[in-house]
Amino acid sequence: MARTKKADTETTVQETVSEETTEVSAVENSNKVAESQGKPEQKDGQKIYIGVSVPGMKSGTVFTGKIPKVIDVDFVRELCVPIEKLSETLKKKAVTGSRVAYCYQQSAKLAQQLKK
Repeated sequence: MARTKKADTETTVQETVSEETTEVSAVENSNKVAESQGKPEQKDGQKIYIGVSVPGMKSGTVFTGKIPKVIDVDFVRELCVPIEKLSETLKKKAVTGSRVAYCYQQSAKLAQQLKK
C-alpha cells in the first residue's frame, strides 16, 4: 500500500507541475500576441487595401510589392495605401464627395462585376 500511495503522490505532483507549466506558457503566448497587436511590425512598402472585398482580395489585406492584379484597376488601386497613412485615408473616405469615397464606390462596382 505504501508504494501505491507514493506513486499516486508522484503522479499528482507531476500533473500539477505540468498544468502550471501549461498555464505559464499560455500566459506568455497571450502576452506576445497582445504585444504584437499593440505594435504591429511594419516593413517598408507595406500597404493595406481599404476597398470593398472582391473575390481574391479582402478588405483590410496587407501586402508588399506590386498591387494584386484583381484590384489593379483605375481608381481601385488608389485604395491601396501605406499603413502609416491608413487613419488619414479612412477619414477622407468618410467625407462624401472626396476622391477616396469615389474610389471606394468604384471598388463596390468592381466587386459586383467580379461576383457575376
